[in-house]
Amino acid sequence: MREKEAAYTRPRRKTARRVKPRMEILGAEVPADVLAFCEREGILEALAAAGELISQCFPDIRSVGFCVETDPETGDESVVIDLCIAGEIEDLVRRSQQYSASFVAKEPWPERSRIHVCYSVAE
Repeated sequence: MREKEAAYTRPRRKTARRVKPRMEILGAEVPADVLAFCEREGILEALAAAGELISQCFPDIRSVGFCVETDPETGDESVVIDLCIAGEIEDLVRRSQQYSASFVAKEPWPERSRIHVCYSVAE
């Protein structure tokens, strides 16, 4: 009987490999630290909504970046979506106002206050 016991080995459990969450917005991958911040703060859906609205309001985006920044005066953290956009200044101001009005209408206050958009004009 001992020989049978010794011959039997318990099958190993397969351990799940931890998969890093991924998210792409406006054709750019959102960095892991930004995703972690959004998950922790409960604003992941608001970030996706911001990306969708930005794509509707700004058709000529040249580059996109994401980061988490801390307000030096209040210590509050927020996500910054950094856009480089082609176009005329007057048109971009109008599109920015359109984006802001749409985002305010779509997202409630606590969530939208944690997501900011920074624009620069492509030459």
